[in-house]
Amino acid sequence: MSAQKPQHHGQLLYATVCAFDAPTHTATVQPLGSLATCWHAVPVSAQIETLSPGQRVLLALLDEHNCAAAVVLCAVSP
Repeated sequence: MSAQKPQHHGQLLYATVCAFDAPTHTATVQPLGSLATCWHAVPVSAQIETLSPGQRVLLALLDEHNCAAAVVLCAVSP
């Protein structure tokens, strides 16, 4: 009998909002610690009505190899 390897189901990341698109309810975000990388069209949780540039958010990254599998979960205090 062999032991199963643990499944990795993603990770949580902090990011800074660069822009928020209200009609599509998506955001452009810059992951914390990344100086040149911005992720575009990241879906935003329905519980969040609006976001402002510079605001810190928490992202769920469901697939660490695919930033398109990210979602903004909530805004956080710096």
